[in-house]
Amino acid sequence: MTGLSPQQVIAEHTARQYPGGLDPDFRSANPTSHRCRPACACRLQQPRLRAPLGAVAVAGELTGVYSLASPGGWRVLGTSPWPMFDLGWDPPTLLRAGDRVRFVAVDRARFDELRADPAIPAGIVTPAPAAGGADEAPASPALRVVNPGPMSTVQDLGRPGYGRYGVGPGGAMDRFALRVGNRLLGNTEGAAGVEVTGGGAIFEFLSETAFAWTGTTGPITIDGIPAPTWTVLSGRPGQRLTAGPPERGLRGYLCLGGGVAARAVLGSRSTNLAAGFGGPFGRACRPGDELQAYEHGAGPRKESAPAEVIETVYLGLPANERDGKRGAPAVSLRLVPGLQQEMLGKDALSVLFAGNYTVGPDSNRMGYRLVGPQIASRGGYDIVSDGLVEGAVQVPGSGRPVLLMADHQTTGGYPKPGVVAGADIPLAAQLSPGMAVRFLECSVDDALSARLKLEHAVAAAGGRLIDLELRVAGVKYSVQVDVLA
Repeated sequence: MTGLSPQQVIAEHTARQYPGGLDPDFRSANPTSHRCRPACACRLQQPRLRAPLGAVAVAGELTGVYSLASPGGWRVLGTSPWPMFDLGWDPPTLLRAGDRVRFVAVDRARFDELRADPAIPAGIVTPAPAAGGADEAPASPALRVVNPGPMSTVQDLGRPGYGRYGVGPGGAMDRFALRVGNRLLGNTEGAAGVEVTGGGAIFEFLSETAFAWTGTTGPITIDGIPAPTWTVLSGRPGQRLTAGPPERGLRGYLCLGGGVAARAVLGSRSTNLAAGFGGPFGRACRPGDELQAYEHGAGPRKESAPAEVIETVYLGLPANERDGKRGAPAVSLRLVPGLQQEMLGKDALSVLFAGNYTVGPDSNRMGYRLVGPQIASRGGYDIVSDGLVEGAVQVPGSGRPVLLMADHQTTGGYPKPGVVAGADIPLAAQLSPGMAVRFLECSVDDALSARLKLEHAVAAAGGRLIDLELRVAGVKYSVQVDVLA
């Protein structure tokens, strides 16, 4: 690949110092990165699902250290015993811009010795303390997890603004569902709820608790009796809420009056599964876990969300197929072409927009690996890593697109033909493995218009819009105002 022997590669990395500190050119899941310049090495054609903790890896002319065991397409050279990221530090990264980095070759015995050295911090992150401390709002037990189903996690609207530390935004996959559920209950939109993936989850109420189940999944029952979704209900102590097999989509949201209680980490109560922090537990829910809720002072704002408003957001999402049947129509996602469309070429974009893809089985909250027509890039598949956003579509060397979702990495080095319009992210969040998807070309103006309609749907579902006329410098404007009270 580089024309160098392993010994020469080691010599290349240990013979010099490198500019250190946080470098946005390298990120994979949530690792922190530190820039160096090795011999050039192309990224993997298909990103690995998991790189080892502390892996020292190269891509192009850069070197990085994976601070978490996480996915990524860089080529691993070795492993460092030093942690790169810890929430107990301020800032939470080992190196800062301007620091100098030097690699030292060690054998396995010395590596194990360093890992066991008490002078070297052992933790990747400092676990967040439970809610209810002196600086927290009062909270009380609300739910016990009897069965979390395939996966249940506590999520809010995420932690934007920490990309410089290698921490992606995360948060609820379907923010529309969480926002509307919270608004119905009178919570702030960003209150934490339980994101339930798939069916079979069972929760037992520990106290009188106002709640709303949103998302496309359904049905739910209370002690075996069918209950409506997108509606404010009350659970009594001892009652059990059961999520049945999803009839449509993949994710449901259990929103509680007051919101699920958890200590905020980097400004959010969302669970970051890759890093192991956030939420009440720093992990997915397990049987026996108890969830607390903050005091619910406001009371419900609205009894239920209009079904016709909800349907406008999930239009085109087919019913889940049963008994191995196939043939449901593909879900259409609007895609705004990006800056790297020139690198990929017109033929590549034609293939992307003409083809039907299937959500692959190894898809998750980080992103969906799509199976379908391969995209041949005119300019290759390696770029200098740049920033990523939710909804971005990457094309690695395999030619198989990857749609990035809520837990996406903060930067990436594969070309991106475009970004899914924000208004279609709730629809994308409900895709499950095996579902068909296609991309429709969309202009920036059309994407912005669609996003405005989504915001109108949030207001109409969990509140109300009023029409006002304003005059500014003699010019009349017609506006709609989202009334929260």
